[in-house]
Amino acid sequence: MIAARLPEAVHIVGVCGSGTSGLARILHSRGVQVSGSDTTATELRSLRLAGIPVVEGHHRENLRDRVELVVHSAAIPSSNPELIESRRRGVEVLKYAQFLGRMVDSSFGIAVAGTHGKTTTAAMLASVWIAAGREPTVLLGGRHPELDGNWHSGGGSEFVVEACEYDRSFHSIHPQAGIVTNLELDHPDVYSDLDSVLDSFGKFVEGFQDPGVLVLGVDRAGARALQVPTDRPVFTFGYCSDADWRAAIVECGPNPVFEVLFRGRSYGRFRLRVAGPHNVLNALAVVALADALGIDRESIVEGLERFPGVDRRFERLGRHRGVDWIDDFAHHPTELSSAIETAREVFAGRRLWVLFQPHQYGRLRTFGPQFAESLAAADGVGLLPVYSVRESIPVTDGSSLLTQLVTGVERLGTPVEQFDSFDDAEVRLPHILREDDVCLACGAGDLSQLTARFVAGSTQ
Repeated sequence: MIAARLPEAVHIVGVCGSGTSGLARILHSRGVQVSGSDTTATELRSLRLAGIPVVEGHHRENLRDRVELVVHSAAIPSSNPELIESRRRGVEVLKYAQFLGRMVDSSFGIAVAGTHGKTTTAAMLASVWIAAGREPTVLLGGRHPELDGNWHSGGGSEFVVEACEYDRSFHSIHPQAGIVTNLELDHPDVYSDLDSVLDSFGKFVEGFQDPGVLVLGVDRAGARALQVPTDRPVFTFGYCSDADWRAAIVECGPNPVFEVLFRGRSYGRFRLRVAGPHNVLNALAVVALADALGIDRESIVEGLERFPGVDRRFERLGRHRGVDWIDDFAHHPTELSSAIETAREVFAGRRLWVLFQPHQYGRLRTFGPQFAESLAAADGVGLLPVYSVRESIPVTDGSSLLTQLVTGVERLGTPVEQFDSFDDAEVRLPHILREDDVCLACGAGDLSQLTARFVAGSTQ
């Protein structure tokens, strides 16, 4: 591997995204002159405090004279004035995923992909690699408390990265090793059906560089149908009996203990600080890849035991007026079911309300009945307006989709309260929740702004 020469000056359009903001901080830490622009004032302030000059709004004047490269997030259209100005000047323009691919290709890349669990699994990998003293560079889709952010600029040769399938952006990443956690249909604005998802993931795993180690979750049918290279090491994992790496849960609850077996032989027991059978699977994938890449077992145990979880992944926010508040990123029916199952396990016997903010009308249209079935497993549901980006839909159609979801949940016997806005929920929800309830807030949009209002001044 030959380290890529970093440009002296990079401008990032859409710098406040989870990936782009982390990239900006990594480049800044390595001496690159980074500038950027976006419309999200909160993250702009954070980047400015880190010494990165960023501005609110998109204007051609934001481009500095010495910029060598312009990087932009997938959400930025080609009509953006800063991209137009970049092309006029002849400055190279790359999507975020393309530039990230260059950085990963010049390292020993370790990528985590999959429909669900990417962020948590990649964060667990980071904790294990740091426990082993490997000093990786890390870039995640969510904040890792151990890193005090979603990034780490390590001095080692390895780059741990979350590889997202949206817009097929992970095709720009060619790692030496990686994990595919699971496969289902998602992002219906990009993928028409499961076959198109399989084709996309197949191209991703074909792009692995030597040695090309792949760890593949096979509990679900989607991943079992994935065509994988036959000339490279492939290890399967799951609860199923035919997986190379298997997990057997010994203790449930907030700190699960599980036994790991490799091809029928015990590999050892592990304890986590994060709950849920899905997190046991995430950890199992990390065990499998770490072992394949020569990480000692003691470091794997240490890294997993101290892993505190990622922000907005079943994050316990506190207790307010007798109600325990949990914040979760779940925005797909499978993720909702996992979050609700985990809440039932951790808070056994207590009334569970799910406050749900659907993410994208297209996803709600595609998975409406599945969402209803997942939500009906709660004792009550609070439904917020759809958080929609990158799409347009008539208001009447959007209202119809929400009405169908309410009808579907109530038909299965679970009551639903529909809120017109965050303000409406803030007024009415306290009169619905009772002391000793658990409120699980789920969604990939700006829902955390509302939960922050509810738990303000709460005690742990």
